[in-house]
Amino acid sequence: MTAPSLDGAEALLGLPLDSAEWRGLLKLVDAMDLLEPLAKRPGLGPVIAERLVRLGLTESGPPCPAYAARGFTVGYRLSALGDQIVQRGRWPSHRAVRSSS
Repeated sequence: MTAPSLDGAEALLGLPLDSAEWRGLLKLVDAMDLLEPLAKRPGLGPVIAERLVRLGLTESGPPCPAYAARGFTVGYRLSALGDQIVQRGRWPSHRAVRSSS
């Protein structure tokens, strides 16, 4: 999946996340640079995981070798944009909202 353009990334920084998207991001915070299967992240399902990938907030791909050896085929982790959103918080600051309008 390709990451959103810079303009798209800036627009995403100004959008609030719904509760399911926010919880999904928080579930992946400690995945670090490993692509981990959803089985390691209880409470994060495939629908939300794929929505986060489409938004460019997470990345998906073959899992790390330890999980691939156990038969998992897809892993997830935060993207750089997802990390920025986690640092920003679920809601954009009022300043960011005003400056983008």
